[in-house]
Amino acid sequence: MPYKGHKTITVRESIFRTLDQLWKEKGQNKYRSFSSWINELLTYVIERNVIIQLVSPYLEPIGANRDTVYIKDHKRNKMAEIIVKNSRLYCKLCRTDYCIHIAFSVALPEVAIILNTHLNLAEKLDETDMLSK
Repeated sequence: MPYKGHKTITVRESIFRTLDQLWKEKGQNKYRSFSSWINELLTYVIERNVIIQLVSPYLEPIGANRDTVYIKDHKRNKMAEIIVKNSRLYCKLCRTDYCIHIAFSVALPEVAIILNTHLNLAEKLDETDMLSK
């Protein structure tokens, strides 16, 4: 039975295991309970999505593959393809390495995965010991 003012939700067991593992690795020392950590995590995701929509209401992430993130630009009625070119994000639609599509894409987890794949960011961060700071 949940506490007053709280609701119970159901998640897939695999997601729960992942969240539990993350909680034990990163959240346990900062939050009083697993529940408060989940609340904070969900609040962050909601706020991030609201901010993204306020800043760029006409942009929509469509999908990604190993090398490209696709963003629908409803204002121009075109698809922006974001790739890594010369170790930088590059927008094929605007033909530049800095535009609204690039700025929007930086907030997407798919872009972090692509950058990590192409630039081996995890190894570079680990080498400089930035992860432990």
